[in-house]
Amino acid sequence: MLAGCSNERRTGADQKQLRHTTGGAAQEIISVVERKTGPDGKFLVAFVGVENRSQWTMGASMEMSYQEIDTEFVNSGLFRMISRRQVEQAKRTSGLQSVDQLFLPEFRKPYVESLGTFGLSPDYLMWGVFTSLDDQTGARNRSSDYQLTLEIIDALTGEIVAKSSFESKGQ
Repeated sequence: MLAGCSNERRTGADQKQLRHTTGGAAQEIISVVERKTGPDGKFLVAFVGVENRSQWTMGASMEMSYQEIDTEFVNSGLFRMISRRQVEQAKRTSGLQSVDQLFLPEFRKPYVESLGTFGLSPDYLMWGVFTSLDDQTGARNRSSDYQLTLEIIDALTGEIVAKSSFESKGQ
C-alpha cells in the first residue's frame, strides 16, 4: 500500500460523489477538446488510466472511474477509444512505468509505436489523476473533497491539448 493511503472503505455517499466527479471532469474536457478541434471527425484516444494520488485506497472505485470516463468519451461522438487491453499491453511492451514519462519523446515514441503493432495510431493520449482532501471533525464526522484532473496530449508532439479539473465537495 502507498504511504498515506488508508484501508478504510468508501461509503455509498462517497461512491456517488466519486461518480459525480468523474462524470463532470469527463464532460468538461470533452467540451474543451471540441472547442479546439471542432466536431468534424472522431479522434483516436489511448486512455492510459487513472492514477490515485489521494490518501484513500480506491479499489473498485478506480475501475468504475475508468469505465465512466471511457464511456463519456465514446458517447460524446467525438472520439474512438483504444481498447484498455491494448493500452495496457503497449504500456508493458514499451516499458512505460509512469504517465509522467509520456512528456518525454524517448518514452512516448516507443509507447505509441507499441500501439502501432495493433494497427492503431492514436491522435491523443489521455490520463486522469485523483486527489482528495479529508476533513475529520470527530470519529464519525468526516467529509471528503475529491478532485479529478484529466489531461490530453498530442500523441506525436507531447503538446498539452486539453486539461480539466473537476472537484466534488463532501458533505
